[in-house]
Amino acid sequence: MDGYADPGEVIDRFPGLAGESESTVVAALVAARQWIDRQCSRSFSLAPATSRRFRVRDVYVLQLDRHEIGDDVGVVVKTDDGSGTFTTTLAASGYQL
Repeated sequence: MDGYADPGEVIDRFPGLAGESESTVVAALVAARQWIDRQCSRSFSLAPATSRRFRVRDVYVLQLDRHEIGDDVGVVVKTDDGSGTFTTTLAASGYQL
């Protein structure tokens, strides 16, 4: 999706848009998303999940901005024992987001 909202839902929510084509609504949603992204100097679109490594300064705490993760669905936390391989997977009860 190119915007932060579904065009069909926007048309349903705002009856005055009922006569507008979906492509017109999509164009408006894209423009709104781009404006929001520019104002905030970042994008709120969910990127595809990727593996990422973080280095900690404190052995007990890794502080991240919330946008570093997106949401907690499907989060997998693995630890490294110093060997460069991440073999230990923490249970969801073993960390706090």
